[in-house]
Amino acid sequence: MPAEAGGPDYWQVTGTQRINIRSGPSTDYAVTGRAAYGQVFRNLGCRGSGDGRWCHIETVNGLQAGWVSGRYFRENGGAPITPGRQPGYAPKSAAMGPDFWEVYRVPTNDLLNIRGGPSTQYSIVARAPNGKMLRNLGCQGHGDARWCHVQTPDGRHDGWASGAYLREGSAPSGNGARISIPSGSNIAPDLHFRPTGEIEAAWSSGCTVLYNPAGRRINAGASCTQAQLVASDLWIERARR
Repeated sequence: MPAEAGGPDYWQVTGTQRINIRSGPSTDYAVTGRAAYGQVFRNLGCRGSGDGRWCHIETVNGLQAGWVSGRYFRENGGAPITPGRQPGYAPKSAAMGPDFWEVYRVPTNDLLNIRGGPSTQYSIVARAPNGKMLRNLGCQGHGDARWCHVQTPDGRHDGWASGAYLREGSAPSGNGARISIPSGSNIAPDLHFRPTGEIEAAWSSGCTVLYNPAGRRINAGASCTQAQLVASDLWIERARR
């Protein structure tokens, strides 16, 4: 049964706890990600009613989609494009800068707060010490007011950190050599397993999609089609079984 059309264009997460994003519309489906208070998602349609309603959602940058119980959503008037609607939030972070950031300049015996959104008004979802390497998912803002979307190398935690405490870092060292599995076909991607545990799905057309060790999509080339993204997700899921 497909999700029903209608409703607002965007949903905003309510409540104080991080909520599960699942691969299908019930708790029987696997958790593929998590969302924090205040985070805004594109509405792809809902099904059911009341507390039994499930909504198909997508991050504003289009890099992740899934299902969330409708009880955790409230209508949002539009994409988070101005500070007046969502503090510091932009529809898409600039995909520039190094692949990894290193946490630095955090005071002794303190930790860097990683928040559910790009401002101090969002709740703390994790903390990181000096020297910790975090994958760069894109930054927004300017100077010390810059906020960067970061993710732990294992893909288990992500959030936003102040750019004032980040500097260019290097990929965490991993065990073993890079392994490649060629598909031998233009309708399936080659798979490249990095020593860090990250996986690339590379298509003969030039499209490349990068996944973290947990199998979640990190980023994708501008030339990638929606069909290639969906197929890449399936191939990565299959390879990780």
